[in-house]
Amino acid sequence: MISRLKTAWESEYHEWYKRDLSKKVYVYWWVDGIYLQARMEDAKDCVLVVIGVNEQGQKELIALEDGFRESKESWLKLMHHLQLLGLKNGPQVAVGDGALWFWLSGTRSFSKNPASTLLVT
Repeated sequence: MISRLKTAWESEYHEWYKRDLSKKVYVYWWVDGIYLQARMEDAKDCVLVVIGVNEQGQKELIALEDGFRESKESWLKLMHHLQLLGLKNGPQVAVGDGALWFWLSGTRSFSKNPASTLLVT
């Protein structure tokens, strides 16, 4: 049963992961890296999450991708993937914690509209 559910979920995720974002416009982004410590081991891997609000005020999960300690390379890879999906502009405002590498990579990836940033610590 679990194997069938996992197979179905993986199929849905891969479809979602390759969706077209070329017509999407987001006003706000919330960004964070979530560390999962299932076995209480040292956490180095994390899940990078980007949630956006579109011009109609609806929240959408924009990105969900694995990363390594919210590194510059991990955020750049995620931003590059969003561009490959057709996302042309970043948000007007991005909100997140003090993870420096998002602010250095994420907001500069979309040169047409670099986000005004608000740090939440």
